[in-house]
Amino acid sequence: MRTWYNTDVPRGMRDLADAVGARPGHSSFYRYCRHVVALLATAVTISTAADAQEPDSELPEQSFKNSLNRAGEKLNGDLKLSYFYHRNNVEQDHDRQRFEYDLQLDIAGFVGENMRYVFTPQLRGDSVGWSQGAIDGITEEQPDRYILNLHEAYMMVAADTYDLSIGKRMYAWGTGDGYNPTDNINPRDAIDVPTIEKIGVPSINLNIDTAAFSTKIVIVPWFTPSRVPSKDNRWIGDLSEAQRDFGTTDLNVGPRNLPANTVENVQVALRVATSTLVEGWDLSLTYFDGVESIGVLRGAVLGQDIFVFREFPKYREFGFDFSTTLNKLEIHGEAAAHFTDGSAMDDDYVEYVVGINCVFDDVPSDLIQEIISVVEYAGESVFDRKVQGNAFSGSGEYIRPFKNSLILSNTFSFSYDTKIEVPVIFNFGDEDFIVRPQLSHRISDQVKLETGILVVGGGKDGFLGRWRKNDRIFLMLNYAF
Repeated sequence: MRTWYNTDVPRGMRDLADAVGARPGHSSFYRYCRHVVALLATAVTISTAADAQEPDSELPEQSFKNSLNRAGEKLNGDLKLSYFYHRNNVEQDHDRQRFEYDLQLDIAGFVGENMRYVFTPQLRGDSVGWSQGAIDGITEEQPDRYILNLHEAYMMVAADTYDLSIGKRMYAWGTGDGYNPTDNINPRDAIDVPTIEKIGVPSINLNIDTAAFSTKIVIVPWFTPSRVPSKDNRWIGDLSEAQRDFGTTDLNVGPRNLPANTVENVQVALRVATSTLVEGWDLSLTYFDGVESIGVLRGAVLGQDIFVFREFPKYREFGFDFSTTLNKLEIHGEAAAHFTDGSAMDDDYVEYVVGINCVFDDVPSDLIQEIISVVEYAGESVFDRKVQGNAFSGSGEYIRPFKNSLILSNTFSFSYDTKIEVPVIFNFGDEDFIVRPQLSHRISDQVKLETGILVVGGGKDGFLGRWRKNDRIFLMLNYAF
């Protein structure tokens, strides 16, 4: 993750960040409960201030909120509390349960008529030490998450036919639901693989709209790597085969060889889209020239130990996507041709996904009001296999799962407040799968509860099967204010 924030943090948030430190003799569960109480108190205070209607007796928080409202600004927030319990112990990680909190404030407003700003500070932590410290620079190179961070922070100037933004942003390109081969701008936080999330990038974004085309240009001056599980994280997967093949009992993670922040490594993305060129079709072409954010692995055996280093090759990618409708069906597709620049670090290949969405709102049942179904097939074709017989393990070995895969999702709505969602991924080649059914219920306009299970199956050699011991149940509470 990257950010524009350095040390200018409100005192209250600094105090909360300091509170995350453990006291000798306190259990992780006790510390987590203490943090949750502090966060709930903060969220309720802000929410109460937002709802206050008595300006003559304003508290400081109420005065601040009302001042924002008078200036045409907005202050909202979201607090998410999560609990995970894994059925099995694994060799590299004996923490079968994890508690997590994530508090985000959304501050947005206008400066004049045409300039808008968005500022989203984030406070998060957990019971297993995946979050450490506070962000103190433009880019995030720390392998761990940050306790105190900025999710997004940017300024935007808008006119009739264009808008220009500068700052840390999230982007979403492509038409796929479960998989987007052309969505390359943001690195990922994959510390917890099932809840993988994007990391914002400091960037310059220009959008130009005309009657026929919409053009988006994104420039990312500084590189930030994706976050991947450490060797003591259960989501690094089953390493027994590698250890057995190399005759070792230990895996050592060497330093990451991050690319220098030079002009040559500036990343550029371009997207040209149209909804009028062909009637009834949304079409777009994309181009990306950048650096692989997750990287590839370079292995070395020293004595009885394996050393693994992460390298980050440059690449170029040309993409295309479409979306159209046929009666009640939405049909979409997306493809990207990936070329690794002059290197044996990774293969050259094409990734693609095609799928359909269908909404069934006339279900013959008094119990179910609506069913939304998504069916997608994702595949890959390698046309230049460079990673063979050398020291590298290309991205296809551990970050490209969808080589011959079926992606399904069915959402059953019993009411506006209650839904059951059943997403499934099945890899035909490896014969492994992930199923994640979950129930969500909106208790009130502000509070939503989610619970479900995650089941992983397949052999240890499969991409998904490496996590076959990571079945878990989860419970999440979302409080929006």
